[in-house]
Amino acid sequence: QTCALPISPTYLRTYLSYLWNTFKHPIIVSEFGFPVWDEADKALPDQLFDTPRSIYYLSFMSEILKSIWEDHVHVLGALAWSFADNWEFGDYSAHFGLQTVNRTTQVRNYRKSFFDLVDFVNARTMPNGAGGIGTASASASWSGVGSTQTSTSW
Repeated sequence: QTCALPISPTYLRTYLSYLWNTFKHPIIVSEFGFPVWDEADKALPDQLFDTPRSIYYLSFMSEILKSIWEDHVHVLGALAWSFADNWEFGDYSAHFGLQTVNRTTQVRNYRKSFFDLVDFVNARTMPNGAGGIGTASASASWSGVGSTQTSTSW
C-alpha cells in the first residue's frame, strides 16, 4: 500500500527564494513526483487517467515559475520522478511514473500527467532567439525522453 501524500506546493516558492537568497547558486529541483493512492490495484484505464498526479506536477511547476519570474530565483530546471514506474520502497506498488510499465510484457503506456506536463512546458517555453531567462526550444525541453528521469528546462 502506498501512503497518501498531500499535494501542497505552498512553501516551495518560499523555500526556493530562501535557497537563492542565502546561497546565490542556481537551483535544480530534483526528483519531485507523486504516487496516486492505490494506483497499483486499479485497472489500466484508471491508471492512465491520473488526475491527482497532473494536479501535483502543474501546481508545483506553477510555483517554480512564480519563483523564477516574480522572485528572480535562478532555477536551472526540474527533474520529474520518475519517467516510468520503478522499484520504490521495496516493491513496485508505489507508482511514481509518467508512464505505466506492465511487469510481465514490459509494455509501457504514457499517463495523462505526462501529456499535461509536456503541454505545460510547451505553453511556457520561449521561442528560440527570444532571449532572456528561460530561453529554450520546445524540443530541448524533453531531451531526457527515454531515460529514467525527464529533465525540464526553461
